[in-house]
Amino acid sequence: MTRKAVLAVLLFSALGLLLAGVVILPQASEPPPSSHPLASLTGARTRVVWCRQVVGNNDDPLALKDGFILMGLDTHDGRGDRALLKQPRNTYRPMLTPDGERVLFTDRKAGKVFVMDWGADAARPVIDGLGLDAWRDPDTGVVWLYYLTNVKHDSTTDGNPVMRCRLDDVGQQELVWDQSPVTSDNFQVSADGKRVGGLFPWRKAGLAELPNGSFQHTGKGCWTSTAPDNSYMMWIFDGAHKNFLIKPPGALFTRKVRLNTAPGTEGHEVYHPRWSNHVRIMAMTGPYRIMAEYNAIHGGGGGINVYVGRFSEAFNRIEAWAQVTDSDEADFFPDVWVDQGQLARASVPVDAAEKPPSQSTHIWPASQEGLVYIWENSKRDNQVNDPTNSLRRECKLAQRKLATFGSGYEAELTGGALRSEDVEAAVAAACGETGAFALELVIYPIQKPRPERGVLLVYGKNMDESNLQLVEKQGELFLRVRTSERAYSDDNDIHLMRIPHNRHTHLVVSYRAGELNWYVNGEPALSSGEVQGDLTPWRAYPLVLGQAPDGTRDWPGSVEGLAVYRRVLGPEEVAAHFQYVQQKLTRRTPPPRSVISGTLIEISPTPTPESIAPYRGSLVEYVYKVDEVMEGSLGEDEIIVQHWGILDSQVLPRTRILGQRYTLIVEPVGDHPELEGERVSSSVSDVTLEPYLDVGWKNAQP
Repeated sequence: MTRKAVLAVLLFSALGLLLAGVVILPQASEPPPSSHPLASLTGARTRVVWCRQVVGNNDDPLALKDGFILMGLDTHDGRGDRALLKQPRNTYRPMLTPDGERVLFTDRKAGKVFVMDWGADAARPVIDGLGLDAWRDPDTGVVWLYYLTNVKHDSTTDGNPVMRCRLDDVGQQELVWDQSPVTSDNFQVSADGKRVGGLFPWRKAGLAELPNGSFQHTGKGCWTSTAPDNSYMMWIFDGAHKNFLIKPPGALFTRKVRLNTAPGTEGHEVYHPRWSNHVRIMAMTGPYRIMAEYNAIHGGGGGINVYVGRFSEAFNRIEAWAQVTDSDEADFFPDVWVDQGQLARASVPVDAAEKPPSQSTHIWPASQEGLVYIWENSKRDNQVNDPTNSLRRECKLAQRKLATFGSGYEAELTGGALRSEDVEAAVAAACGETGAFALELVIYPIQKPRPERGVLLVYGKNMDESNLQLVEKQGELFLRVRTSERAYSDDNDIHLMRIPHNRHTHLVVSYRAGELNWYVNGEPALSSGEVQGDLTPWRAYPLVLGQAPDGTRDWPGSVEGLAVYRRVLGPEEVAAHFQYVQQKLTRRTPPPRSVISGTLIEISPTPTPESIAPYRGSLVEYVYKVDEVMEGSLGEDEIIVQHWGILDSQVLPRTRILGQRYTLIVEPVGDHPELEGERVSSSVSDVTLEPYLDVGWKNAQP
């Protein structure tokens, strides 16, 4: 290409970015032009760093071991990709400083962050810890290194707290975040330093205010990344490791951006997605073709290369790609710096379809007073104030057996349960101290043959040793509560109501000595003085929804909006809570459902629980030819159907045979936001087919 042609290409690229609302200014001393495809993509001088595995079998994509060469590329030096450090070592998570002149990486074996100048041949230690991000203060010009301490060196790489130090004076250190563990992939600070997107920890994605401020739980997934400007956009990498869901400010995670469209990835899995210092430029690695016990990421393999992509102006797709490396070995953890990229800004309007529903005029709970436990749904940041200190305590419910979540993030308990973690003592002590409690929840029972006793909720070690129970007997709901004056037996069960099936019901039971009140859908339904005594006998037992603590006595249905208070709730407060629930459920739109008869034509292997760790569940993709649409409207001739293959780290039996016809109840995966971040195991050949979720599997044959 002639010099004039090169200049024309660069001018055209820069003009395109300018028209898109992104401004790139030249340096004071313009470097010589480059014909490198990456420079054409970015419109400016660009540097990339990554680590290349040269020892072993290219099977360490998390860079846990030694055997890596620190690699780099400068589009304008004419040297191509080259080794920055020639001796193999651990070079985890290499990063470029905001001016592109220095490279940071972590030696996990040494537990230290190192730095080297671009063009130097040696690195020097900076500080103990694991490097996360390098940020330049726009007011002072000081470069700060954000790093993780007390690191758990496993596949998730969590640690706490996050600190920062001046890169030129490590003696100046500051606390950044200590409210929760943080996962290293990816913790990236906005241009103004006021926000950071990340995992708090793994799978709990969110945007935090710095330093140590509020936290907004935005979704579930892995490999988050945050826009380098001040738009506060972030993405969540999906469980299929082929896309991410991007979230403009004020919008929902509805923009799915496919990543395995880069030339050479051939629809396979990709990894290590990371935003550059330019808001429209990102990097990743791929393709991952080798299955390591059905997990392509951990299979690694040769020929894994670095790709750099450019977002469209609307940030809804990658409009162009450049393949940076072409190696027989494996390249991991790329980071990209674009000259003057920090000046680029995104102006992203929130599409009407993406705007969240108008906020309710009511809040839930109406008051945080006395709140000791809350679990609204799997999306909410379910936290309460801890009266013993100034921290917030997270209320976790772990999935057991066949428990899943619905499109409204509610817990679907048929065949499974949710079980509390680390809160049992706090709840028992708080209610025992006041002698009062209130329990609130929203239920949706499924009409089907019932067991003799289905356990909706039990706060107990077992059914004979518990503080509180809600059980269903042949459609009737009963309460059992332990007090200092009440024997705990079947004879003392309190009949509350007959449960309406296949519809939502808001329930509240409120108690203090001699005063038991029961509310249904905001209205008083029962008031009794027969229960006496305080709650001093309450003990630190697990809270279990959907089954007995031993996994028996299944209760088929869904639950959400769970709260426990150390005080009673009055009628006005209960009525306000019901209004909130009404508004929320009215806004909820069920996904479109179809019932089809389909011939199974392709099966993806089900992974082992060990191969997907730390995930505890995995969807598995099958392909069906649509023979007949019996209900609903489905226009495709062939579809991908995602079946649950693993739940609660247990493989689900599935004996379907290629060529056989099956009846399926399916809904579009795109209408199931609760699946964001779930692991998806797939070897289907046509990745362009529309994916659907099997929602009738609990009532169908394997």
